[in-house]
Amino acid sequence: MIEYGQLLVGMIGDALKIFERLELCDDLIQCYWVSHDSLLEKMAAAVELIKARLCEMPNDPRVWCSFGDVTKNDAHYEKALEVSNNRSTRAKRSLARSAYNNGNYEVSKVLWEAAMALNSLHPDGWFTLGASVNCL
Repeated sequence: MIEYGQLLVGMIGDALKIFERLELCDDLIQCYWVSHDSLLEKMAAAVELIKARLCEMPNDPRVWCSFGDVTKNDAHYEKALEVSNNRSTRAKRSLARSAYNNGNYEVSKVLWEAAMALNSLHPDGWFTLGASVNCL
């Protein structure tokens, strides 16, 4: 059933129903986030769901990263790093990507190097690390 829901992410309405019924909060947040461009009310629902999850699990870096994804606020990725004792690869990748997009290539390079040291199996990371170095 979970795999079926994940296959339907492109079909947001059906996926949302499945994830809501199974109480799969992380997948539900992803669906809300994917659909935010066309369904602004889903964005607000995602923020509310994340806030509720943070009340239950304030030290879960994945939830903080989801909050950063939805709000596009780097402070949430920084909080994910804090609660993970600087071990959240996802938070480092997100901050590195944000730094790169803002033209801060030195910071991007440092963060990509740190993220890739923790998990080297991320092709986008190697590409953007190379692009960051190339822009220096």
